[in-house]
Amino acid sequence: MMTEVAPGAIVDELAYNVPYKAESFEPVFGWSNTGFQYCVRSDSAMRTFADFVAETKKRRVTVASIGRGGAHHLHIVAMRKTLGLSFDIVHFDGASPAYAAVLGGHVDVGGGGPASGRRQGGDRLRFLGLSGNEREFPLDDVPTLKEQGFNTPPVNQLFFATTSPGVPADRLALLNKTIAAAVADADFAEKMKALGNAVTPLTPEAIKAEHNKHRALIMEFKEELKR
Repeated sequence: MMTEVAPGAIVDELAYNVPYKAESFEPVFGWSNTGFQYCVRSDSAMRTFADFVAETKKRRVTVASIGRGGAHHLHIVAMRKTLGLSFDIVHFDGASPAYAAVLGGHVDVGGGGPASGRRQGGDRLRFLGLSGNEREFPLDDVPTLKEQGFNTPPVNQLFFATTSPGVPADRLALLNKTIAAAVADADFAEKMKALGNAVTPLTPEAIKAEHNKHRALIMEFKEELKR
């Protein structure tokens, strides 16, 4: 069994032609389903997502991704195409260096999960909007792009446990029951909240449904995800 962050395996399959199929792995149970935020330095002239959109029409803006081929990269390219924007994407290996680049003035706009943005940025970052359909803890005070009049395909990042193919059904059921109980534990939820993370239980069926949404979007943007 291993921990997986979706939609990474599907991107690997469709965009990078790895010798395995994402669907060959069996999801067990998940605990996190989050969108992303877009942020700038607190002293930036961009105060809203509309300001960012307007700025892309004036000059070549740079936007940091937290990893080539990941969920964040997928949302950026989908957002760029859907809104008809033009900007450059700069890839970083994780959220921390991406935030550092924003704070250092090396890129104009950054992003990442709501928890990492609040935790690492503090009052040094201004959050322009959330990518999902609903507001998310711990950035409940930040409006979604949809609330601001920008409809973009929501791309959520899922954290869940998965197994290799061929695990017997009885063992799979036991793993599912055990992890589901751990995710439902109040102490686990409190510890996650202290880190700025909301707990979202994800059944195997829910994970597969999200996979299907990701697959259709990745097929549309698989060439952009290689860049």
